[in-house]
Amino acid sequence: MAHPTGWPRAIAPEMPMTLQQAYAALLGVWDGDRRAQESFLEFLEMPHPPREQAGAILDLPDPELTVALLAEDSAQNQVALLWLEVWRRSLMFPHLPDGLRVLRLESQVARWAAPYYRRLGIYSLHNREPEGLFYLKRAQAIAPCPRHELALEFGYVTLGLREPNPAPYYVPFDLPLAVEPDYASVVTSVLLAEGDWFEAELDLWRWFLQPGMTAIDVGANVGIYTISAAQRVGSRGRVLAIEPFSHSAALLIATCARHGLDWVTVYRAAAGDRPDQVKLGLFTASETNAILAEVGDQAYEEVSCLPLDQIIATMGIEEVSALKIDAEGQELAVLVGARQLLERCQPLIVYEYQSGKHGQNDSAGALLQELGYGLYAYNRHRRSLEAIATTPPTGILNVVAIHTAQYENVAFRFSTA
Repeated sequence: MAHPTGWPRAIAPEMPMTLQQAYAALLGVWDGDRRAQESFLEFLEMPHPPREQAGAILDLPDPELTVALLAEDSAQNQVALLWLEVWRRSLMFPHLPDGLRVLRLESQVARWAAPYYRRLGIYSLHNREPEGLFYLKRAQAIAPCPRHELALEFGYVTLGLREPNPAPYYVPFDLPLAVEPDYASVVTSVLLAEGDWFEAELDLWRWFLQPGMTAIDVGANVGIYTISAAQRVGSRGRVLAIEPFSHSAALLIATCARHGLDWVTVYRAAAGDRPDQVKLGLFTASETNAILAEVGDQAYEEVSCLPLDQIIATMGIEEVSALKIDAEGQELAVLVGARQLLERCQPLIVYEYQSGKHGQNDSAGALLQELGYGLYAYNRHRRSLEAIATTPPTGILNVVAIHTAQYENVAFRFSTA
């Protein structure tokens, strides 16, 4: 079974229904129960490694965790940690309860490894478990450093025990990124815990973009895809970040100013299928802010909504190489409002398929296919594009769309990368 989304993995659970059984079987590893080991392996898959790592046993690209694993003087603990970490990276969302279960086991095996406690503390607080503060203190006690100090400060702010500073806080990323100092934010939690974003398609985005290109990030939030694009296209290129939420836009502007990214434009508006004024619901996690059909007692901001074709005409943008869309269920409307752009430029597109409470974006895929696009899932470990139907298989978070006229060029670049 292919697993095109998630983090790098060489072993992955076959399906969510097996996780409970795999978890129980893994507990027998520490007792030397060979049947437990065999049972666990039955629920794992070992795909072929990529060509450039043909001699490798496993791709575990996190130096911090590799050091922690090698520091274990017990081969049994090393194997257990390796299995656990690969399993954790096989999960679609590292910050949710399934990931916490694995981290709790890791912290029991590697009792003196700070990275496990940092991750466990951050994700516990993200899941509203106040004991996460204890784990963050443990990480700072084992390995005092600015990153752990910042993680602990965010913990106090999240629990309402400390007021945040008025100046922006920055966390590790391609370039230090300004974020909300609150673990309710998925971006803040994942970047401070891991140092990078978890979506496989970000690797594709980084690989595809080249100096001088133009990229558009619709629903930029605080700028994960925007900043990655800015680094790749450089000052000869251009990046347009469209973000309607004022606080997220302000943080992204602060990041660009700090790093002198003059070729990035942050455009504060929503993108849609027609000009309008819309109400943007403001939720605890800014990643879930979305256009409201009915306001009720929900806090909101009123913002302009414009077709992407109109926005880029105003900005004087004629050529676009790549387009990312994360619009909390409004992906179809964004594409309808970008029809001229899609027909003229045929950019590579990464769009959110699973949109939380907003459901799945089958209609967006259907429109793109009408416009001559093929739909693909990106497998980061194999560095491959796997063709999918309008309705992708279970486990797909984002879809990659490539126009049939551009596919050979993209495939050739894959083969020579």
